Amino acid sequence: MANKKTLFERLGGEFGIAYVVNRFSNQVLENKTVGYESKNQQLQDWSVHEAKHRLPGLKFERTLWMIDATGGPLKYVPSLGLPTNPTEDRLSLEIPHCPLQITSDEFDAVAGELDLALLFCGVPQAETKEVLAAFNAEKNKVIRGSKIQEKGRCPYSLPERNQANKARTDTLFERLGGEFGIAYVVELFSDRLLQDQVVGVNSKNPHLRNWSRNEAEKRLPGLKFERTLWMIDATGGPLRYTPSLGVPPLQNGKHLNLANPHCPFQISRTEFDAVAGVLKTVLEECQVPKADVQAVLDVFGQQKDNVTMGNRVPSRCPAGFFGHS
Repeated sequence: MANKKTLFERLGGEFGIAYVVNRFSNQVLENKTVGYESKNQQLQDWSVHEAKHRLPGLKFERTLWMIDATGGPLKYVPSLGLPTNPTEDRLSLEIPHCPLQITSDEFDAVAGELDLALLFCGVPQAETKEVLAAFNAEKNKVIRGSKIQEKGRCPYSLPERNQANKARTDTLFERLGGEFGIAYVVELFSDRLLQDQVVGVNSKNPHLRNWSRNEAEKRLPGLKFERTLWMIDATGGPLRYTPSLGVPPLQNGKHLNLANPHCPFQISRTEFDAVAGVLKTVLEECQVPKADVQAVLDVFGQQKDNVTMGNRVPSRCPAGFFGHS
């Protein structure tokens, strides 16, 4: 008798979850109760002034939380700069939301947008109920900030968090701004690649062209998550990269090796160089210091032989995986 699939698997793994989170996050900004026009000044300020640069990181955090909450292989950790409470459940959302002073009605508005996003993404009713149950279980913790009247009762404020992040420079991960800084770079980088003449919608490589034209709409959010996770790990962050659901694990290889996920695309060395060029441009546009730009390019450049393996020696691609979309 086959083992029952986890909710994570039934949702389509990290790619299915990231697709839902992307839709949900974008729609929350448009919601009049909790978005740009919210009467909650904290939510309105975040939506108007911070979302442009921090929404990609929030999407990453939300995806990571949902992967963990639905039985996936990754464990949720609070973002860089957030204090931790060892007495709280790992999945508790109290501390990240405390300064936003979210009310019960505002939480319900967010839950409503999650319900609509699950419907839009074609998630079956049974799985929708399970996801909403996991989210609604956090309601009392999320709204606790709105019930704290005394000044300073939240363990941190948003300005304090931002200042603490800027002061952390020990690792490349920290110098890049943690997962929020990395996710923003990945957001711009990933969107730019779709329009690149060498590797995007007009690529001469039919595998890259087909993915960009026919699969990116639903799978790009998941790819952004995977790219962010990989870069967090590769730059000394607190998360460990794992290949996405359905990608064969490497045998006798380092876990950061990108050979298997890229094998079906038969990426050439010229195409790899085009991708590296876009990454360099985006890092510079994000005003990453020159030394750190080079450090990121060095880490990425070490994967060149692995990423181009499908083009150079397709016989080394995993059996039954070549041509996987």
